[in-house]
Amino acid sequence: MTVPLVLHVRRRPDGFAPAAVLRSRAFIGSALPAFVFSTSYFILLFALPELVRRRTDWSAAAIGTGQLVALLTGSVLSWLLAAAAPRIGHRKVLTVLVGLGAAAPLTAAFAPWGVALLLAAAAAVFVATGSNAVLSVRTAQHASEAQRPSAISLFVLCYQLGGALGPALATVLVLT
Repeated sequence: MTVPLVLHVRRRPDGFAPAAVLRSRAFIGSALPAFVFSTSYFILLFALPELVRRRTDWSAAAIGTGQLVALLTGSVLSWLLAAAAPRIGHRKVLTVLVGLGAAAPLTAAFAPWGVALLLAAAAAVFVATGSNAVLSVRTAQHASEAQRPSAISLFVLCYQLGGALGPALATVLVLT
């Protein structure tokens, strides 16, 4: 799939995947973290119930309720981050996202407590949805007006590819 895309971009550098967008530091610096954060979130989304079941004596209802509360909390916090991001500044926001984005899977990998696993889920959804909101705006701001729709579309594609890869990796991780 990559080879045909590269060939197409070389033939039509201003086509549906503009070369200027794909080479842009702002696009790469936004799309790559969004892909990684999305992948991590979807891994945790699908693996978390099994991790909690294995490491605790919680019932299925407690696991589901806990996961629901964690995901709602992380989602609400991501709205607050998106609203405050212009005042906070890109570098600080990115530092928070990267820090929590690294802490969430590490916590999920090693924490033996259900509450810590749910906090990892809350952090993962916060980072994935917060980065989607904040980094998509950055992608749009750094693209020319003519290339803005393509830049946003390609950014969203990167985020969604993480959503496709995450469950596949979760299956491999949970089955091993």
